[in-house]
Amino acid sequence: MNGTPWILSTRQFRRTLAWFIARQPGGAVAGAIAYRHLSIQMFEGYAGTSDSGFRAEVEAEQALLRGSDLMAMIDQHEHTPLTGPAAAEGASRLAALAGHPQFTGAVITDPKRLARVLKGKAGAIYPGEYATCVFDIRKALCLNNSTNKSAVPQLDHCQPLTCANVALTVDNLTKLNAEAEKIADTLRERPTLPPLLHSQLSERASQIHAFVDRHYLNPR
Repeated sequence: MNGTPWILSTRQFRRTLAWFIARQPGGAVAGAIAYRHLSIQMFEGYAGTSDSGFRAEVEAEQALLRGSDLMAMIDQHEHTPLTGPAAAEGASRLAALAGHPQFTGAVITDPKRLARVLKGKAGAIYPGEYATCVFDIRKALCLNNSTNKSAVPQLDHCQPLTCANVALTVDNLTKLNAEAEKIADTLRERPTLPPLLHSQLSERASQIHAFVDRHYLNPR
C-alpha cells in the first residue's frame, strides 16, 4: 500500500487459499482434509466469507458462463430429462427461455445485456457441477444463515441433497456418484483421519448414494 510492496504472510496465504478451496465443488470436504481440521464445519469457518476481491469481474464472467450453459442445456434438450425436487419448474423455465427472442439465435457477449435477459424468472437457473439451481428465494437453503437475502443464490453454500430448489441432469447425478466414491476412497486411504471428520465424511457418502438412488435417471 502507498507504494510499499505488500508482503503476504503465511497466515494470509493460508486463509486466502482456504477461501478459494471452499468455493470449489466439494471444496469443504477437500479443505477439511488438506487443512487437517476436525470437522467440515471447522474448515468452513476458517475459510470464511469476504466481500472483497474482484466481485464485479467475477459476476460478469459468471453471467456469460451461465448464459452459455443454459443455451447448451436448451440446445441439447437437457431440460427434458431433469429430475429432482425442482425438475418440473426447471423444465418450464428453460422452455420459456428457449422462446425468448433475445436469448436464442444469437451469441450474447455483453454481460450487461445478458444480465437483463437472465434477470427474469425464466433465467433464474444456475447450472452447477452437482446440481442445477432453479432459484426461488423463499426455498433457498443457501440463504438461511445469510444476512444478505439477495435475489441470487449463494452457490458456495449450496445444499444439493436437501434444498427444494435443486434439479438434476444426468451429468449432475454422475458427478454426485463420483463424489461419493471419492469420499469412500479417501476413507480407505486415510484411516487416521480425526474420528468426527471420518464420521461426517462417511455419513455424507451414504447420503449422496441415497439421494442419487431416489432421483436416478437413465443416461442418454
